[in-house]
Amino acid sequence: MAIERIPPTEEKINSLLSDFEGKYHVILDQLHSLSEGTFDEFDGPNMAAFCLVALAALTNSLKDVAYRSRVLKQNSKIAESEAYGRIKESKSKDGSKVTETTVAHLVALDKTFNDLTRDYIRAETDLKQLENIKSILDEAHITFRSLKKGI
Repeated sequence: MAIERIPPTEEKINSLLSDFEGKYHVILDQLHSLSEGTFDEFDGPNMAAFCLVALAALTNSLKDVAYRSRVLKQNSKIAESEAYGRIKESKSKDGSKVTETTVAHLVALDKTFNDLTRDYIRAETDLKQLENIKSILDEAHITFRSLKKGI
């Protein structure tokens, strides 16, 4: 007799894909228990599956952070170009001869360019952190999965 599977609702899927940080903290706590010898190895397969759910939630976060990073990188390049154009134009209007090096230094001082570049760097750092966490979750999944097998 085949069991009829009822597909999960969108609400259930959204719930599974949310609260990544909460899931990550549960996994870290269980890894800590494992390191102290207080983890029940029969819970290994359940935790391995939970790691996969956390990875799915993380994938959602990675997508958003990667997109934000790319947009900020592009906006930073646009701000740099706009600052360059403003500085070149203002210097040529007043008759000053300005070297490219001076213009580059003045562009580097532009507030909008600096703010967007700082935000871009922060987003890249966030992205790298999430990629590192993904590696940890991959290893945690393998670790928990292997417990019951006695590997």
